[in-house]
Amino acid sequence: MNIPKSVSNDLILCSRCRCGFCRTGCTTYPILGVESLTARGRNAVALSLKDGLIGVSQGLAERFLLCTTCGFCKERCPLEVDTVKITERFRAELAEKGFTKPEHDSFNKRIKTVHNPYGEPHEERMKWLPSKTQVAENANTAYFVGCTTAYRRPEIAEATVRMLNAADVEFTTLHPQEWCCGSPSLRVGRRDLFLELAKHNVEAIARRGVTRVVTSCAGCYRVLSRDYPEFVGEIPFDVFHTSEFAEELLKEGRLRLLKEVPKRVTYHDPCHLGRHAGIYEQPRQVLKSIPGIELVEMLKSRENARCCGAGGGVKAGFPDFSMQAVKRRIEEARDVGAESIVSTCPFCAHHFKEALHMSGSPLEFYDLTELVAETIE
Repeated sequence: MNIPKSVSNDLILCSRCRCGFCRTGCTTYPILGVESLTARGRNAVALSLKDGLIGVSQGLAERFLLCTTCGFCKERCPLEVDTVKITERFRAELAEKGFTKPEHDSFNKRIKTVHNPYGEPHEERMKWLPSKTQVAENANTAYFVGCTTAYRRPEIAEATVRMLNAADVEFTTLHPQEWCCGSPSLRVGRRDLFLELAKHNVEAIARRGVTRVVTSCAGCYRVLSRDYPEFVGEIPFDVFHTSEFAEELLKEGRLRLLKEVPKRVTYHDPCHLGRHAGIYEQPRQVLKSIPGIELVEMLKSRENARCCGAGGGVKAGFPDFSMQAVKRRIEEARDVGAESIVSTCPFCAHHFKEALHMSGSPLEFYDLTELVAETIE
């Protein structure tokens, strides 16, 4: 296996320490109770694979694929072992050898064909756009919509453009040149497809002369701001998540939140926005700026927030386990007396709303931009 020295060194560090702090906040271990599904156990397997002490099998590959790559284990590691990078690197090595999940193969095929994991027609990517929305032909700012926002949670896209219009932000979109950001492919090991998507999107943005990209998806944000520079090289634009951008607009006085929204809410930190990118306070500041909002924190929040269980290809590959994980998070929101869960990721939104509907929970779910749009109307 072609394993970088930095990854090998981290594996050796972990094998010598064996402390097990990574187990305390793991998404997978408390539900399935298997040591090789913790970062410590998975790293032991990875080291044995690298050294040729064990062979590859589909069952072994699924030990790596059952991780949501939420990053909690990395947050807790006293030696700062990059557990997420290890898991994703070995996923890539296993994918090259043909050890993948059929469900992952299916959505990667759809991404390759129609540029989104849902198999929806590419020409309908902007079908959600209200007819009276002000979208410039050319502008310095581009709204990168993302696949889940466009095809599964269009209410988030609509709320985002209403916010931008209310603040008089001149913006454009990349349609029809916006393709899937590549996050789903990268997370399950298909680096070849990810690179194709990344290069296309970077070139599309550069051709439009855009200097600032705003996205409402935590996964898109992580990929555009962190993974594109790592895999493609320096990018000629800045990347903002809508929560960051909204806070900036509020500070500048361009966005005014006037209408009262009387709700007792709790905020769920998306893994790609929180632990992966360090954005914790901006969405909370925006929430606190909305008249009538009462924010209560779950016991596990910010860097300690529990993953909803949807990331890293887990929702597609292991839906039953994924649903068990999100129900644990819903219970934590209920325990603090919240009426609504608020987050900043359309994939979290899609997962939470499905679970809330299936469980018959009275809790509601909102993306932050939906509450912002509600108070500016």
